[in-house]
Amino acid sequence: EEAVRRGVDTPSLRHIRVPSAARLNIVGDTHGHLADVFTIFRLCGYPSLTNMYLFNGDMTDRGNNGVEICFILFAFQLLYPNSVFINRGNHECLSMNTKYSFQREICGKYNQILFDRFENLFNLLPVAFLVEEETLVVHGGLAKYRDVSLAEIAALDTEQQPPIVLLRPPEERTRQAE
Repeated sequence: EEAVRRGVDTPSLRHIRVPSAARLNIVGDTHGHLADVFTIFRLCGYPSLTNMYLFNGDMTDRGNNGVEICFILFAFQLLYPNSVFINRGNHECLSMNTKYSFQREICGKYNQILFDRFENLFNLLPVAFLVEEETLVVHGGLAKYRDVSLAEIAALDTEQQPPIVLLRPPEERTRQAE
């Protein structure tokens, strides 16, 4: 809940500016593989004010340590709110977490209440980041169509479960907006 108050409750499209003395590491799917996260930190360094990270979704499912990865990444986000960013992937949604292993993992280690809190937290994650107003970072499992505008992404209700508007054909998105 502290993470929500301190930066996770964000718009669906966020902007990242990378200071000249910093670098941004963009990390793809970790899918519950904690050893991979530790390897990334060993090779690229831990998050800091000058070593920024954007985790591009799919932290959970498949591996056995999705909950630990979430704890670590959200803790780093609390510690460095302007240096650690987390995008919502297609595995940060109820249907995928129920179908695959995250619900079983978290309920086996903790309980359904914590799983429900994670789902609420995932619903608040942005679905895209625009880095330096030049590079769009969006998880590939979210958008099926190529002609999605930044305005459409910015207007998304992140609390909506997929299929979200971006997963619909352009003519359906237009009709819905009218």
